[in-house]
Amino acid sequence: MENTLPFGVTVYGICVALAALVAVLLLCAQLVPPGARVADIGTDHGYLGLYLLQNGLAAHVLAADLRPQPLQTAKLHAAKFG
Repeated sequence: MENTLPFGVTVYGICVALAALVAVLLLCAQLVPPGARVADIGTDHGYLGLYLLQNGLAAHVLAADLRPQPLQTAKLHAAKFG
């Protein structure tokens, strides 16, 4: 029997909520013109901005969030993966 995580159900060991998040982020990334300057308002985890920068899709990303905890998470992700 598979474990169900609090934020989504798993199907064949893959968290459906995480797979959906990745799909949405990739769709958003397709909307960014190459070399763009991006403002990621409500950045939450910061994954979109990191993806854009790591793949050379954006020249600059400004990530912002009103909530302190998600912004801290985005900063941690930037330090770890940026």
